[in-house]
Amino acid sequence: MFNANYNIVKLVDEKITEQKNLQLKLLINENFIVVVVFNSDKVFKFFEIEITKPNLQPLQFYLDYIFENLLAHKNFINSEAFFLTEYFVILPNVIYAKEESENLLKFTTQFPSNYVTREDALHDFKIVYAINLDVKNYLEKTIKNIKFSSSAFGLLNVFLNKTEFTKTDALINFTASQMEVVLKTENKLQLYNLFKFNNDEDALYYILFIIEQYNLNVLTCKFCVCGQIDKNESIVSKLKKYIKNVEIGNLNTNYFTSKHLYYSLIN
Repeated sequence: MFNANYNIVKLVDEKITEQKNLQLKLLINENFIVVVVFNSDKVFKFFEIEITKPNLQPLQFYLDYIFENLLAHKNFINSEAFFLTEYFVILPNVIYAKEESENLLKFTTQFPSNYVTREDALHDFKIVYAINLDVKNYLEKTIKNIKFSSSAFGLLNVFLNKTEFTKTDALINFTASQMEVVLKTENKLQLYNLFKFNNDEDALYYILFIIEQYNLNVLTCKFCVCGQIDKNESIVSKLKKYIKNVEIGNLNTNYFTSKHLYYSLIN
């Protein structure tokens, strides 16, 4: 389905009448909303709303359309919304203080006045981030007991805890025209950042900049690429010109044929 403001890409669309133990997970950004409905056996709904003109309508307009027209079923045993947001800061637990962390986030990102701060805890650090208050209120009103997390938490939880990434040094997760870049050493987080880019050259320049800043050895470091990207896309071949070990992520899951898509939503 398409109109002037958004495009709906349906990848999985099956009836879910009388299915039990369904879970709902959302990935939310100002430019897109990804929806997954699944249980322990299979995925029943998996689609993305690409918002081509994000300033024309508030996000809750698209969420309302989803729950009124695409997801009539609302009885989920578990529901979670991940927010891919530029308004975040990651702090070690040893220097974390809630009030000071919120002030630091407001100072460094200058997020809009109608946003509220939240936090995720993982390993020895906190992720402090901001989300749209109207979107938060809409989701809490619409979906019973829905939980909120940052996209950073979902991706880092996978990268730091899944055995598939034990020997991986860097993870680059592409989502639309943004990429999340993660570095770790001996399973300790070194870097998480979200970078917006316009073309392959922008993305490549930033990755090479990170390599230089962190003195990474392009002959021995293992890089994993995942997200909305295919192994045959030009950015992958360009990365392989500079980095010896680049692979497309392939988590151990039976949900999707393209197993590198949306790690944080179902793992």
